[in-house]
Amino acid sequence: MEDLLDDNHRRFFAENGYVEQRNVVPADTFAQLLEEVHGTRFDAWEMRQGNAVTRFIPLPPEVLRRLPALAAFVNGAVFQGTLKYVASTRAEPTVYLHAVLTDPDLGTPDPQTHFHA
Repeated sequence: MEDLLDDNHRRFFAENGYVEQRNVVPADTFAQLLEEVHGTRFDAWEMRQGNAVTRFIPLPPEVLRRLPALAAFVNGAVFQGTLKYVASTRAEPTVYLHAVLTDPDLGTPDPQTHFHA
């Protein structure tokens, strides 16, 4: 699976348990990706825990067909290679947009809030 991720990212993952990659798409592509995500009504489900709402938006092929920039990223080598490497499998992943929304004045703190922040 070494072919899925470069040496520096593999080493960082081994030491820290996660991979961080910045600016992996050009700015204009990223702007198009944001426009697609912000301008699309998605089917989603939510779960409330304390003062947080966790939102999951599935991205099956039929959804990605309408969103070329998002599809290019999700199906691209950087995303696919990184995800498959950290999951230790070459199986096709099930992909979601995932957001954790919090209101600190409402309810008890959600334990995931600190992790995701």
